[in-house]
Amino acid sequence: MTHQALLHALSLLLLASGLENLVFSKEIAFVNIGERTNIAGSREFARLVRAGNWEEAIGVARQQVDNGAQIIDINVDDGMIDGVAAMTTLVNLIISEPAIARVPLMIDSSKFQVIEAGLKCAQGRCVVNSIRCAHAHHAAHWRACTHNSPYTMKCACVWSNAA
Repeated sequence: MTHQALLHALSLLLLASGLENLVFSKEIAFVNIGERTNIAGSREFARLVRAGNWEEAIGVARQQVDNGAQIIDINVDDGMIDGVAAMTTLVNLIISEPAIARVPLMIDSSKFQVIEAGLKCAQGRCVVNSIRCAHAHHAAHWRACTHNSPYTMKCACVWSNAA
Protein backbone atom coordinates (compact mmCIF):
# COMPACT_ATOMS: atom_id res chain seq x y z
CA MET A 1 0.00 0.00 0.00
CA THR A 2 1.37 3.41 -0.94
CA HIS A 3 1.73 6.18 1.59
CA GLN A 4 -1.10 8.12 -0.06
CA ALA A 5 -3.38 5.05 -0.08
CA LEU A 6 -2.66 4.48 3.62
CA LEU A 7 -3.49 8.10 4.45
CA HIS A 8 -6.74 7.80 2.49
CA ALA A 9 -7.67 4.57 4.31
CA LEU A 10 -6.97 6.16 7.69
CA SER A 11 -9.08 9.20 6.82
CA LEU A 12 -12.12 6.93 6.43
CA LEU A 13 -11.89 5.60 9.97
CA LEU A 14 -12.45 6.97 13.42
CA LEU A 15 -11.59 4.84 16.39
CA ALA A 16 -13.24 5.24 19.78
CA SER A 17 -12.75 2.70 22.51
CA GLY A 18 -13.64 1.50 25.94
CA LEU A 19 -12.39 -2.01 26.70
CA GLU A 20 -13.45 -2.78 23.11
CA ASN A 21 -12.89 -0.73 19.97
CA LEU A 22 -15.63 0.95 17.99
CA VAL A 23 -14.45 1.78 14.48
CA PHE A 24 -16.47 4.32 12.53
CA SER A 25 -16.26 4.12 8.76
CA LYS A 26 -18.32 4.95 5.68
CA GLU A 27 -19.96 1.54 5.92
CA ILE A 28 -21.49 2.26 9.35
CA ALA A 29 -24.84 3.92 8.81
CA PHE A 30 -25.93 4.19 12.46
CA VAL A 31 -24.37 4.28 15.93
CA ASN A 32 -26.61 3.76 18.97
CA ILE A 33 -25.68 6.34 21.62
CA GLY A 34 -27.05 5.82 25.12
CA GLU A 35 -28.41 9.24 26.11
CA ARG A 36 -30.03 8.28 29.42
CA THR A 37 -26.80 9.05 31.29
CA ASN A 38 -27.21 12.68 30.26
CA ILE A 39 -28.80 14.99 32.82
CA ALA A 40 -30.41 16.95 29.99
CA GLY A 41 -31.86 13.75 28.48
CA SER A 42 -33.22 11.99 31.56
CA ARG A 43 -35.06 13.41 34.56
CA GLU A 44 -34.50 10.15 36.42
CA PHE A 45 -30.72 10.24 35.86
CA ALA A 46 -30.66 13.93 36.87
CA ARG A 47 -32.49 13.07 40.11
CA LEU A 48 -30.07 10.23 40.88
CA VAL A 49 -26.97 12.37 40.28
CA ARG A 50 -28.30 15.32 42.30
CA ALA A 51 -29.05 12.92 45.18
CA GLY A 52 -25.61 11.30 44.91
CA ASN A 53 -27.21 7.91 44.29
CA TRP A 54 -24.27 6.65 42.25
CA GLU A 55 -25.16 2.95 42.33
CA GLU A 56 -28.51 3.53 40.64
CA ALA A 57 -26.98 6.12 38.28
CA ILE A 58 -24.48 3.49 37.12
CA GLY A 59 -27.41 1.09 36.75
CA VAL A 60 -28.80 3.49 34.12
CA ALA A 61 -25.53 3.21 32.17
CA ARG A 62 -25.56 -0.59 32.49
CA GLN A 63 -29.13 -0.73 31.19
CA GLN A 64 -28.15 1.43 28.20
CA VAL A 65 -25.35 -0.98 27.25
CA ASP A 66 -27.59 -4.02 27.85
CA ASN A 67 -30.13 -2.45 25.48
CA GLY A 68 -27.57 -2.05 22.69
CA ALA A 69 -25.87 1.31 23.22
CA GLN A 70 -22.52 1.38 21.41
CA ILE A 71 -21.45 4.62 23.15
CA ILE A 72 -22.53 6.03 26.53
CA ASP A 73 -23.12 9.81 26.59
CA ILE A 74 -22.26 11.21 30.03
CA ASN A 75 -23.42 14.74 30.78
CA VAL A 76 -23.59 16.27 34.26
CA ASP A 77 -24.00 19.95 33.32
CA ASP A 78 -26.33 21.27 35.97
CA GLY A 79 -26.06 24.43 38.04
CA MET A 80 -27.01 22.51 41.19
CA ILE A 81 -24.02 20.13 41.24
CA ASP A 82 -20.24 20.23 41.05
CA GLY A 83 -19.74 19.04 37.46
CA VAL A 84 -16.06 18.15 37.85
CA ALA A 85 -16.71 16.02 40.95
CA ALA A 86 -19.79 14.36 39.43
CA MET A 87 -18.02 13.56 36.13
CA THR A 88 -15.01 12.17 38.00
CA THR A 89 -17.21 9.97 40.18
CA LEU A 90 -19.33 8.67 37.31
CA VAL A 91 -16.44 7.87 34.99
CA ASN A 92 -14.48 6.14 37.77
CA LEU A 93 -17.51 4.00 38.61
CA ILE A 94 -18.21 3.20 34.96
CA ILE A 95 -14.65 2.07 34.25
CA SER A 96 -14.81 -0.25 37.25
CA GLU A 97 -17.74 -2.13 35.66
CA PRO A 98 -16.48 -4.23 32.70
CA ALA A 99 -20.01 -4.71 31.34
CA ILE A 100 -20.30 -0.94 30.91
CA ALA A 101 -16.64 -0.06 30.33
CA ARG A 102 -16.48 -2.18 27.18
CA VAL A 103 -18.14 0.63 25.17
CA PRO A 104 -16.60 4.05 24.49
CA LEU A 105 -17.71 7.09 26.47
CA MET A 106 -18.97 10.34 25.06
CA ILE A 107 -17.84 13.02 27.51
CA ASP A 108 -20.49 15.68 27.09
CA SER A 109 -20.19 19.14 28.61
CA SER A 110 -20.00 22.77 27.64
CA LYS A 111 -17.30 23.26 30.31
CA PHE A 112 -13.72 22.37 29.49
CA GLN A 113 -12.90 21.53 33.15
CA VAL A 114 -15.70 18.92 33.23
CA ILE A 115 -14.54 17.38 29.94
CA GLU A 116 -10.97 17.23 31.18
CA ALA A 117 -12.10 15.59 34.44
CA GLY A 118 -13.85 12.87 32.43
CA LEU A 119 -10.88 12.34 30.13
CA LYS A 120 -8.49 12.06 33.10
CA CYS A 121 -10.44 9.07 34.40
CA ALA A 122 -11.56 7.41 31.18
CA GLN A 123 -9.82 4.49 29.58
CA GLY A 124 -9.54 4.17 25.84
CA ARG A 125 -10.49 6.92 23.41
CA CYS A 126 -13.58 9.01 24.09
CA VAL A 127 -15.79 11.18 21.96
CA VAL A 128 -16.10 14.75 23.26
CA ASN A 129 -19.46 16.42 22.71
CA SER A 130 -21.25 19.75 23.23
CA ILE A 131 -18.41 22.20 22.92
CA ARG A 132 -20.17 25.44 22.12
CA CYS A 133 -18.06 27.59 19.80
CA ALA A 134 -20.50 30.26 18.72
CA HIS A 135 -17.76 32.73 17.89
CA ALA A 136 -14.24 32.44 16.52
CA HIS A 137 -12.69 33.45 19.85
CA HIS A 138 -14.51 30.54 21.58
CA ALA A 139 -13.12 28.09 19.03
CA ALA A 140 -9.64 29.56 19.52
CA HIS A 141 -10.02 29.19 23.30
CA TRP A 142 -11.06 25.53 22.91
CA ARG A 143 -8.06 24.80 20.67
CA ALA A 144 -5.73 26.53 23.15
CA CYS A 145 -7.18 24.52 26.08
CA THR A 146 -6.96 21.20 24.27
CA HIS A 147 -3.42 21.79 23.07
CA ASN A 148 -2.34 22.50 26.65
CA SER A 149 -4.02 19.38 28.06
CA PRO A 150 -2.25 16.03 28.21
CA TYR A 151 -5.65 14.31 28.18
CA THR A 152 -6.87 15.33 24.74
CA MET A 153 -4.90 12.50 23.14
CA LYS A 154 -7.64 10.33 24.62
CA CYS A 155 -10.20 11.98 22.32
CA ALA A 156 -11.39 10.15 19.25
CA CYS A 157 -13.11 13.27 17.98
CA VAL A 158 -14.78 16.45 19.10
CA TRP A 159 -18.34 17.19 18.07
CA SER A 160 -18.99 20.89 18.24
CA ASN A 161 -22.24 22.77 18.42
CA ALA A 162 -20.71 25.59 16.42
CA ALA A 163 -22.99 28.38 15.29
